[in-house]
Amino acid sequence: MTAPEYVEIEVPWRWWRAEQLAESLCRQAFGEVMAAAFETRATRDALALTLMLSGVTGETARPSRVVLGMIRDRLSAVASWRSWSQDALRRSPADDVDIRFAAASWQWLMRTRLLKGRCPTCSAGQREPVDALDVGVRGAREVVDALLW
Repeated sequence: MTAPEYVEIEVPWRWWRAEQLAESLCRQAFGEVMAAAFETRATRDALALTLMLSGVTGETARPSRVVLGMIRDRLSAVASWRSWSQDALRRSPADDVDIRFAAASWQWLMRTRLLKGRCPTCSAGQREPVDALDVGVRGAREVVDALLW
């Protein structure tokens, strides 16, 4: 009888910690949120991407004001966040399991749209579909603003 072979499973710890920290920061800023809501996922994904790609590991329950300020700067404009995050992902090793998970979230933010009239947090005059990227970056910025002020 031969010994069983074990397969080493890669666990995306950095990505998981970034997601957990993003969820925790959302709760600290606004209380409990609906986990399945489009806006919640977009906000969490944009914030988790920003945290992980900025090197914030989530080892503390709440980053310092200096770190939150740096994250706020990253989230200051959707277009600049998109370029920054895309460049950071491109420069990262493609075979890194954390980067694969982060890239999947980035793709979801880039490709997902909410059809008009379905966004409960959007303005009443909203007529066009809403991009997850816009909702996510704006929501992440609101979370950080609430924690800073």
